[in-house]
Amino acid sequence: MLSIFGYLIILRPFIIRLSLLISATGIIIYVFLRNRTVFANRILLVSSLLSLIPYLLVGVRFMIYEVVPIVRSILRERLDFIEDVLARLWIIKHDPIFWGISVSGLALGIYLVLSRRGPKLMPLNDESLSSMIARVSKELRISVPEIYVESSDRVQLYTNASKTKPYIVITTAALKMLTREEISAAIAHELAHIRNEDRDSYFLSLVSTIGTVFNFLNLINPVLLKRDSEYAADELAARTVGVEPLIKALLKVSEIAQKPILQSGFVPSRFEVFSLSPSIKSRIMRLIRLYKEGKLPKFKAI
Repeated sequence: MLSIFGYLIILRPFIIRLSLLISATGIIIYVFLRNRTVFANRILLVSSLLSLIPYLLVGVRFMIYEVVPIVRSILRERLDFIEDVLARLWIIKHDPIFWGISVSGLALGIYLVLSRRGPKLMPLNDESLSSMIARVSKELRISVPEIYVESSDRVQLYTNASKTKPYIVITTAALKMLTREEISAAIAHELAHIRNEDRDSYFLSLVSTIGTVFNFLNLINPVLLKRDSEYAADELAARTVGVEPLIKALLKVSEIAQKPILQSGFVPSRFEVFSLSPSIKSRIMRLIRLYKEGKLPKFKAI
C-alpha cells in the first residue's frame, strides 16, 4: 500500500508535469519553425512521442511491483502472497494513466498488423498512367507504390502513406473525369504523402495523445500534423508537376464533390468544419502565394 501511496502522491504528478513540459517545448519549437513544414511536423511528432515516455513509467512500475512478484510467487507456490498482491491491483481499475497506456499499445499493435495488408482491389492496368506514376515517383525519390483501381462513382484518390506497404487507390470516376495532367498532379500529391510518411506520423501522434491521458497539450498535435501534411504534400506535388495542373485538379474535384458525405484523401469534404484537413480555398491560396514568390513552377513536364 505504501508503494501505491507514493505513486499517487509523488510519481504520477511528476509524470504529468514532465510530459506537459516536453509537449510545450515541442509546440514552441514548432511555432518558430512553422515555415519549414515537414521539419516542423517532425519536431512536433518527436516531442509528442517523447511526452509519452514518462507515462511508460506506469507500465514499468506495474511490472516491477505487481507482475514480477506474482510470477515469483506462482513459481514458489506462495498462494497467500499472490492473494495479497492481487488485492493491491485496484489501481488498475482506477488509474486512467494505466488504461491510456494499455489502449494506445493495443491500437499501435492493431495498426502495425493492418498497415501490412493491401486492399482487395484491381491493380491498375494502364501502361501510360503507370509509366507516368513511375516518373513522378523517381522525381520524388521513392519506390513506385502499388496502384489500385476502385469501381466507384465518386471522384476519389487516396493513399496508404505508410512505410511498410504504401499504395494509392484511384476510382474509375476519377480516371474518367480528370485529365492526364490533373491525374498526375493528384497522384503527385498522394506520392508526397508517402514520401513524408504522413499516415504513420498521424497515427503515432494519435497513439501518444491516447497514451498521455492528462496531457491536454497533445490533443492539438494530430490536428496540426494533419493540416500541415496536406500543405506539405501540395507544395511537393507543385514542385514536381507545377502549380497549374494541381490547382485545376483541386478546383475540379471540389466542383464534382456534391454528395453530402464526409470524404477523405485528395477530394475535399463539403462539411469541412468536421475535417482536420485545410479547406480547398486555403490550399489554393497558399499555392498561388508560393508561385508569386517564385518558389513554385507554373508547369513542369513529367
